[in-house]
Amino acid sequence: MFSSIQKFVSGIDWRWLLYSPNQTGWWSTLIDRIDTEPPNPCLDTFYRLYRESSDLRRCVEEKQQTAGKDGYALSRTDDEVESPVIAELLSTYGGFARLKNDIIRDHEVAGNVFIEVVRWPTGRLAGFRTLDPRSMSIRATATGEIIEYIQRVGGRTTSFHPDDIVHAFSARDPDNPLFGMGNVEGVLYDIAGDLEAAKSNWAFFANGWSPDRIISIGREFGDENAREVTDALKTQFRGGKNAHKTLYSNAVDKVITLAESRKDMEFLNLRRYATERICAAMGVPRIILGYTEGINYTNAETQMAKYIENTIRPLERFLEEVFTRLIALSDPSLSLRIVDNHSDGIAERTESVSRLVDRGVITRNEAREEIGYSRSDEEEADTLVVSGVVGRLEDIVARPRAQSVSDDPA
Repeated sequence: MFSSIQKFVSGIDWRWLLYSPNQTGWWSTLIDRIDTEPPNPCLDTFYRLYRESSDLRRCVEEKQQTAGKDGYALSRTDDEVESPVIAELLSTYGGFARLKNDIIRDHEVAGNVFIEVVRWPTGRLAGFRTLDPRSMSIRATATGEIIEYIQRVGGRTTSFHPDDIVHAFSARDPDNPLFGMGNVEGVLYDIAGDLEAAKSNWAFFANGWSPDRIISIGREFGDENAREVTDALKTQFRGGKNAHKTLYSNAVDKVITLAESRKDMEFLNLRRYATERICAAMGVPRIILGYTEGINYTNAETQMAKYIENTIRPLERFLEEVFTRLIALSDPSLSLRIVDNHSDGIAERTESVSRLVDRGVITRNEAREEIGYSRSDEEEADTLVVSGVVGRLEDIVARPRAQSVSDDPA
């Protein structure tokens, strides 16, 4: 298995100058040698696994389709505003959706996002576009001060001033602190092993040519006919459509029934385990990918809610930070907010904050901010109220208590 994985990840092109996300020599000391060299955990490998693993690719695609699906809003000191300049900047190079999806892909696969700040010859901002993390290196001082970003594509090298690149990541790589660390590295063996299991399943039928039974002949064939007989057997019995056929000869001596072992096909549990590991690492429930075994309505609702709350919303906060850094280059007073209309959570949060408003715990404007809405300009929106009581709480407390019949001294 390890030799197959080694072949799968062989031929990696290591690219770095001083600091590079491909510079991960700690792996060999961590695992040492297990039969053969383990797969190389550099970014080229991660993107190859992303291309070939349907589970990994679907996890990333689900995040792309869910996070930021309702677009964005701009705000300045809590007031929602519109900016044609920012809208134009975010519409270049494929638009906001494409830029968002590229950021999510690089963040999930490589753990690093590099965005070039494109400028016109006059120096005015022209737009933003992502750069392939596999091609990026950083030249920095011993204290970590960045001198320049370097991109190497083929035989061409391009240098970028630090102000012309926005580099973002969520988790810092403890062994390479100028770079981030993605989730794919933790399931490298699981993904590569799943791919090899799939190939083995295919090869079971593509290369298998054992007949269901053999009716042997009494005479013996000479050595010169061995290759011819073998080729004939392969032609007649190879492939799934020829399974369980019977081989006849022109001189029947005896009939031998073959019990073919299916051990090589017992990869179902292995592949299910790999899927669970990939989904756990990416924070995506299996049901999102279409795996429904062991899923019912109750736990499906719970998993979807956790997916939105624990995976999508943190990813959207990351996107907000990245895009706010970008638009600040044009207008530092603006911030970008991802519109949160996820149906699974907005109703629950609205109901929760509504109860707090009814009990006089928070104001209506505080409730609106909690669920992602802009503040209201209504006069009573910043006043604590109790449901069913019209007026300010301080007025209600100060109001004289009406006398009851029992209070009448007469």
